[in-house]
Amino acid sequence: MIWKLLGIATVVAIVIFTMNWRNRQPVAAPSTTVVKTPIPSDVEVARPQPEVASREIASPSDELIVQAAQGDVHAQARACVISMASGDATLAYGEAAHWCALAAAAGNSEAQTLYARQYQLGLGIAQDNQLAIEWYEKAAAQQNAQAMYMLGQLLTQSGTPADESRGISMLQRAAALGNVNARWSLQKLGVAPAPRRGQEMLTSPSP
Repeated sequence: MIWKLLGIATVVAIVIFTMNWRNRQPVAAPSTTVVKTPIPSDVEVARPQPEVASREIASPSDELIVQAAQGDVHAQARACVISMASGDATLAYGEAAHWCALAAAAGNSEAQTLYARQYQLGLGIAQDNQLAIEWYEKAAAQQNAQAMYMLGQLLTQSGTPADESRGISMLQRAAALGNVNARWSLQKLGVAPAPRRGQEMLTSPSP
């Protein structure tokens, strides 16, 4: 009887020891497997594109061109201005010369000024200072301050006393209309700019 009890006690001890030993074993972390889902060949994957610094060059819209071709002077003048800005960026002034000529002939002072600049610098047309002066004069007669400034610059650089005197007079008129560039040009020439229009009463002495 005693031997049977000892045998049972031994078996129980072995079982308890085995259970305790298993509990002390480190548990391995479950393995994680990353499954990559294949992308169908017909799906376009967007990839980051490098930033490209570019400046869009404006050009007259189709609607504006149609209006200008139908003889709308305002549209012709707008096409002239836009094409001229585009030409300054691309150095292609052919379209600007076309629209500026039409709008200038119709009497638009802004187009006349730009057309004169084309003649002065030979932009899209043959360089001709005399024609440049004539178109600047037409625009200046309509009180276009930019035309007065450009004409004044051209005349003061001619080298003849008569043209220089006339050029200073043009710069004075442009400065009186508020053209800042004309005021700077007069200061460089050592000439006091005329007071701006509307300021004469402020600068005149009191009676």
